[in-house]
Order: sequence, then structure tokens, then C-alpha cells
Amino acid sequence: MKKDRSRREGGEDRQIEAILERIREARNFDFRNYKRATLRRRVQRRMADRRCRSISDYAALLEREPAEFDSLISSMLIVQRTIIRTLTAGVVVLDPAGRIKMWNLAAERLLGLSEDEAVGQLLWSLNVPALSRSVLQRLRKSLAQNQPVRSDQVDYELPNGSAGRAALGAVPIVDNGSVLGSVIVFEDVSRMAGLAAEVAALKGNNNGKRTGRR
Repeated sequence: MKKDRSRREGGEDRQIEAILERIREARNFDFRNYKRATLRRRVQRRMADRRCRSISDYAALLEREPAEFDSLISSMLIVQRTIIRTLTAGVVVLDPAGRIKMWNLAAERLLGLSEDEAVGQLLWSLNVPALSRSVLQRLRKSLAQNQPVRSDQVDYELPNGSAGRAALGAVPIVDNGSVLGSVIVFEDVSRMAGLAAEVAALKGNNNGKRTGRR
């Protein structure tokens, strides 16, 4: 009985591997490094939702209804999306054309646009309160050349109306020469910048006092 179960699970594992390979070919998502137990649970959940009695039935469904690939991928990415949504840094995910695919809660708070206003729009055509046109143009130019961007000196207006400072980073996502999109991270560093300014001022005062004593 144990041998039969092991043989059955081995066959299911091979079928899941085949599904993962099909996802990679059809949608450019690579789940090969994910835990197999997690992937199995996600597949089984979609099987239950679609009333498939076996992985073979579900694999056949995927071939008949390619749109099911998107539902399966969304199910597999739900944990990552939950984590991204709860980060304190603003995270924006773009497709290859620059259209916004994800805009987390911190991006709403820091950048000044709601998720509903942002998702589905071209970033370059939006009026983003926290990002000047020059910053957007620099991001667009660098990402078009598949070059990362990093800046720790982005001045912007905080939600309360006061002046803030942010660190901005953008990284293109490239797989085997194919551009899959990009990720932009916007993190408020106003408090750190303020502390650095206070430390610099204290050092300046101390140096001034020492000079006066001489």
C-alpha cells in the first residue's frame, strides 16, 4: 500500500513539474525554486475550485483553457503579494511597457495615488505627486536600457504637507534576455536625513568651539 502511494505521489510530482515548465514557457514565471509542498497545495486548491479529480484532469484543463494559467499563477503568488502589500516601503511593479501591475499600500501613502488610480495605467503618463517629471523621465530612460537606478536624494512632499526625503531604487526584471518588467521601491528616509543633519550640525558647533578656544 505504501509503495502504491509513493508511486502515485511520484507520478503527481512529475505532472506538477510538467505544469511548472508549461507555466515558464507560456507566462515567463519560474517557480522551480519554490517549495514543492507549497506548490502542490496551490495546485490542489485550484483543482478543487475547478472540480478536477486528478492532476491529469487539471493538466488537461490547462490545455483547454489557457486563462487558467493566470488563475494558478495568482494563487501561487498570493503570499508574495501579501508581503509586498504590507511593506513600509512603496513598491511598484511594472510590465515591460511601463504599465503598473502592482501598487502597494505604502505606495498609496508615500506617492499620493490610490491603488485604483494607479494599477493598469502607464506610470510615465501619470501625475504622481511625489515624483517629479524629471525623476520619472530618468527612471523611464534607465529602465528602457535595462539599467538599474538608485538615488538616496529624492526630495518630495510628505502626506502631511511637510518636506521629505526618499531613497528611490528601480531594477529591471530580465530572464534569459527577455524583459519581464521592473520593480520600483520608494522608501522614506526623512527621519534618517534629519538625524544626519543634526549630527553634522553638532559636529560643526563642536569644531567651532574648539577653534574659538585656540
